[in-house]
Amino acid sequence: MTYTIGICDDDCQIFDTVKNIIKEATNENLYNVEFYDYTNSADVIEHILMKKEPLDILILDIDMPNFSGFDLAKKLRDSGEELIIIFLTAHEQFVFAAYEYTPFRYIRKNCMNDELPIAVKSALKAISKKLDTGIVLKSEDGEYKIFLADIIYYEFTGRKTRKIIIHLKNGTELAIRKTIKEMSEIITEPYFITLHRSCVVNANYIKNIHDGIVHLDNGEGLPISRGHIKEARRVLAGICGDLI
Repeated sequence: MTYTIGICDDDCQIFDTVKNIIKEATNENLYNVEFYDYTNSADVIEHILMKKEPLDILILDIDMPNFSGFDLAKKLRDSGEELIIIFLTAHEQFVFAAYEYTPFRYIRKNCMNDELPIAVKSALKAISKKLDTGIVLKSEDGEYKIFLADIIYYEFTGRKTRKIIIHLKNGTELAIRKTIKEMSEIITEPYFITLHRSCVVNANYIKNIHDGIVHLDNGEGLPISRGHIKEARRVLAGICGDLI
C-alpha cells in the first residue's frame, strides 16, 4: 500500500528537510510513501476538495500568510475530510488553539528531528489499524461489520429496552441488544471515552469540551459527568500530541 503525505509550508526550504526525516523514519518499516508539496493552502484545497484526491497525512505549517494552517484545517474538517493532520510550527503558543482542529500531533520545528519520526510512524500505524480493525455485531436486522473508526459514539437507551444505539459517521444508527458493560468488553481501545454511565464517545470526533458538554465534529453536544472530564482531557491530549 502507498501512503500519501502532503507537506504544506510557505518556506520551500522545509520540504527536503521534512522528506528526509520521514524517509529515514519509514524505510526501516518498509512503508511506501508518496509526497506532495504545497506552498499555500489554495493548492491543498484544489488537490483534496476540487480534484478529490485525498491525502493520508497532511503536515501543515500554522503560520502562513493570507490563509493560515488553522484556516485550512477548519475548511478540511468542515468538508468532512478525515485525513491525519500534523501541525508543524515554530510557535508553541498555538498549541492549545490546535485542539479545535483535532490534529494528530503538534510538532515544533526546532524539534523536528526528534518529534516528527515518532509522529509519522504513529500516524501510519493508526491508518493501518483503521483499515483492519472492525467488529461484528448482531442487530434485529442481521449481522453487521463495523469499523471502530466509523463509530462516533454509542449510548444505552435504558433498562426496559436494554438496547445500545450506535451512531455512525455516515449518519446511520444501529440498535443492538447489549449493555454499556458488554460493549466495553468488545471495544477496548483507549480512545473510546466514557462520558457518563450510559454513553461512550470516540475521542477522535471530539471538537472540544466546555461547560460540561462534549462538542462533536458533527455539531452534536453530549453531556459529560464531572468525574470523567479529567480522563477525557487526558485522552484528548494524547491524540493531539505529548506537548499539549
